[in-house]
Amino acid sequence: ANDIDIDIDDEIHTKRTRLDLESLPPIERFSVTRPMAAAIFVVGFLVVLGIVLIATREAPATSTDAGVGVGALHEMLDGGRVDEIVVAADADAGAVVEVAVVVAAPPTAATPKTDKAPKQAPAPKELPPAADTPEAQYARHLKIAEGFAQRGDFGRSVRSYKAALQAMPDGLAAHLGLGNAYYELDSLDAALKHLERARALAPKDPQVYVLLGAAYQSRERTTDAVAAYERYLQLAPDGKFARDVRGILRGIKR
Repeated sequence: ANDIDIDIDDEIHTKRTRLDLESLPPIERFSVTRPMAAAIFVVGFLVVLGIVLIATREAPATSTDAGVGVGALHEMLDGGRVDEIVVAADADAGAVVEVAVVVAAPPTAATPKTDKAPKQAPAPKELPPAADTPEAQYARHLKIAEGFAQRGDFGRSVRSYKAALQAMPDGLAAHLGLGNAYYELDSLDAALKHLERARALAPKDPQVYVLLGAAYQSRERTTDAVAAYERYLQLAPDGKFARDVRGILRGIKR
């Protein structure tokens, strides 16, 4: 009653087809029991499962375990340690006689994959602009003033020198430049004010005395002019203006 019979009904064929069928060897009748059908189903399922696992695994197999129990097989499948399943079945007996499970080598440590984008190093922060210190302001205005003076624009150079002195009231170069600019503009009292301040700041700077001598001479303060020129020669006997200063002194003393 449990057998499933497969019959060939010749009555559904035409005469020509029936003759062709009769010329073939007689078809043997066979039957498949339920245990046999279940075993075939299990074998097919395991074979398909083994093919899928083989296709998705990358690590080479390192060991083969035969005769694995169902519980152990489930545990290995859940842990992802099965690389291949080999099934041997006895069709006559209608049962699976051997199951071989190929265990994959333990995976090496790897960086876990994540869907999140890798963190990027933060962009370097831009440094804040350098503070506009008094020294920086002084240098900037002094450079502008000297540029005007070189072009002979002493009116603008005076304004820039004054701006430099607002940043650094004791700036020697600014006092010297401002004294020279006022001298060129024939503002002798203003020139002497800044040149004498420069002498107080740098009493051993030869250039101070050249400018002072010229301003004193123009202001007709001859004694002060001679003293300034002679001081220059003491500080710089071979200086850039030494020859000119000696000539001036000879002219004054005649």
